[in-house]
Amino acid sequence: MVIGLHEGLGSALSEYLKHAVDALDSDKTGRIFRNELLSAVYVSARPSGNDASAFELTETRKSALQHKFISSLHSDGIHDRELGITEAHQETFRWIFDLEDDQRCPWAKFHRWLQSDQQLYWITGKAGAGKSALMKYITQPISPREAEKPVIVASFYFWAAGFKMQTSKEGLYRTLLSQIFQSCPEAIPYASPERWEALCLYNKDPRPFDEIELRNILDSVIKFASSTKSLCLFIDGLDEFNGTHGDLIEFVNHIIETLPIGVCVASRPWVVFEAALEGKPSLMIEDLTFNDIRRYVTSRFKSDAEFVSLQNREVELSRNLIEDVVRKASGVFLWVSIVVSSLLEGIKYGDRVSDLQRRLSQLPPDLESLYDRILHDLDPFYLEHAAQYFRLMAACEHPPEALLLSFADEEELDFAVKLPNALLTPRRLPFGLTP
Repeated sequence: MVIGLHEGLGSALSEYLKHAVDALDSDKTGRIFRNELLSAVYVSARPSGNDASAFELTETRKSALQHKFISSLHSDGIHDRELGITEAHQETFRWIFDLEDDQRCPWAKFHRWLQSDQQLYWITGKAGAGKSALMKYITQPISPREAEKPVIVASFYFWAAGFKMQTSKEGLYRTLLSQIFQSCPEAIPYASPERWEALCLYNKDPRPFDEIELRNILDSVIKFASSTKSLCLFIDGLDEFNGTHGDLIEFVNHIIETLPIGVCVASRPWVVFEAALEGKPSLMIEDLTFNDIRRYVTSRFKSDAEFVSLQNREVELSRNLIEDVVRKASGVFLWVSIVVSSLLEGIKYGDRVSDLQRRLSQLPPDLESLYDRILHDLDPFYLEHAAQYFRLMAACEHPPEALLLSFADEEELDFAVKLPNALLTPRRLPFGLTP
């Protein structure tokens, strides 16, 4: 039997039974039949190896149900961290795919790892050194010309400043699964037969996912997809996981020991990770980004007209300033970004190169101390208000809406709350915007 475009077989059966009985409340009876039949999908024994793919569906309906299943894994804002990572500056990180062999190379060549039987690669480095930016650069679409099989790449970015799904294993599982299923939707009936059956019968699956089920589905989909495709997972920010890091390491070890898959992870060089990942192919990012940082600093300075004018007058001092910034950065991209912005701001106030050199010498060389310096340099008049914003951000499970922040900026909260309000309609939207 081919199931219709919009109607599941179970829904049709429920409707038939509802009208076949003489019930005072036929809608209630229909809901009872539907819930009991749906429950039976999960409690009935399923023969081993049955992947629920026997349902005959039109291609349109199958595609719609696949989309519905993948959407059920999605969590709002789960990609905020990845989207917020600045794109790598032009010509930076190209060394990661360098094909030249060098016996003096202090790190395990990434392209060699991709071609080897080793399953785990570790990218480590200081906070702000660019690990996340490098992971994002690596996971850009891969050319298939050298791949023996189609490649599926799935990635997740832990983010300590984010909400629960961005710091938990549940968020990790959901994100990896949704990306793998998007590339291999035919795996859904095999990896989650009960949920697929429920969708085929009723067009919906009301049961919530739990962490154990998500972990099992991930194992199943990797087993299925790896028979025809190559899979590689990229997991960034292991140190930003809100849980026991040993559990996270156990998960990584489990999948590389039991499944044919490559995994690239990134974290700060904490003892827990060094102990677990010792001997694995790896790189320390700040050992490799000196030239990248020089290109970035040079580009930032030379794109500023006032610095170019200053450089034309003091060529040697300007060149030394760039080199001093690069050396003091010690491979930390975020430090460089903040410091260069500070120096360019000084130029706008008429600083000479010698002034910029003194300004640079007074800045702390590490990121944490630099943040502390910035906070303590706040005008005391604004310090209390800034602290209130930090407390507000820390108290919010999700990033606060702009409206909430605007209320926090009001002297009299009662006044803000009592302001007239109305729903925005196309006529009421400003600047001709439409919803």
